[in-house]
Amino acid sequence: MGKNKIESRCFGWRKCLFTLIELLMVVSIIMIMASLLLPALNKVRDTSKRIKCINNLKQVALYASMYSEAYNDYLLPTQAIYGGTNMKFPQLLVNLGITPPNSYTGQTPIMFYVCPSEKPGSISPHYDDPPSSWRGTHYGLSAYVCGRTITGGVYDRTLMKMNRVKIPSERIYGGDGKGNSYPDISATPGNLVMRHSNSGCVFYVDGHANARKSFALNASDYEWGYQATD
Repeated sequence: MGKNKIESRCFGWRKCLFTLIELLMVVSIIMIMASLLLPALNKVRDTSKRIKCINNLKQVALYASMYSEAYNDYLLPTQAIYGGTNMKFPQLLVNLGITPPNSYTGQTPIMFYVCPSEKPGSISPHYDDPPSSWRGTHYGLSAYVCGRTITGGVYDRTLMKMNRVKIPSERIYGGDGKGNSYPDISATPGNLVMRHSNSGCVFYVDGHANARKSFALNASDYEWGYQATD
């Protein structure tokens, strides 16, 4: 009788031990699969954010086109004169009541002016940062296509008209910027912010948008170009 009880206990212990081993094996397999799938999931998430950013810029391009129609074919302005009286794209939005202030004033920004890949503490201000740094949008205009000339180290902007752009589908109008008090973007490294897996999103004068690698932008090309006129 005592012997049967011992065998019964032993069998039950072995059964529990075998089940525990199976459980550990299943957990190990799940962890391995998760480690394999996580990079792919992150890539899908990054791709989704990049697509959202491109769609945001298409909305900005639409409003830019409406601005040109309303204001005698002029493109949106960048800084007027470096170090002088400024009229910057984000400030223009605020003046027109298009971009609400940030959470410091209890208002939520219009989200298509906010890059979905931007995070607090990253290279650019976040929309929850103080108004002294955050300018209502992560996007900036091309310092060149909107009228920039360089004379003796002085940056001078002249307002440009749409009809001065010969090939609108090949001229970058704006894209991922720093979102601070210097919103202009250019081919200078760092001015176009690479938020999307070493690429930045841009939109063109004709209204289409895409993502570009930093090495593909060249200040001497027509696409980007230093020239103030075409």
